[in-house]
Amino acid sequence: MKVAITAMGPGLNAAFSPVFGRAPYFVIVEVDGGNVSEIKSIPNPAAQAARSAGIIAAQTLVSEGVSAVISGSIGPNAHMVLSQAGIGMYSCGGATVLDVARAFAQNACTPITAPGRYGPGYGRGRGWGRGGGWGRGPW
Repeated sequence: MKVAITAMGPGLNAAFSPVFGRAPYFVIVEVDGGNVSEIKSIPNPAAQAARSAGIIAAQTLVSEGVSAVISGSIGPNAHMVLSQAGIGMYSCGGATVLDVARAFAQNACTPITAPGRYGPGYGRGRGWGRGGGWGRGPW
């Protein structure tokens, strides 16, 4: 099975990345029974994108023909793209890509059935605070 794993760098010894859309790399591996072999490492074209990172990253993996994706969390837009393509999504712990791939080979990863939440929430709203903003009084 062809599996994409989010990573901080290229190769099987790279650290596992817990994010999907902004992960620096995807390491694509072949998992056959208990055997794991690297196919290739690709830089994530969405890692520095101003917006739509999850969608761009998901479309990249769809075009690579992977059967499954392993990450710490997958946002709603990426989840939708991957679901429509029939790609399985899993959450798994591990220090390196190789650790995560071995855990997946042993069925130790948890399926992601619902999307994670949106990003960190850097909105432009004024909030509900009672501070003395806009010069309209002593509050």
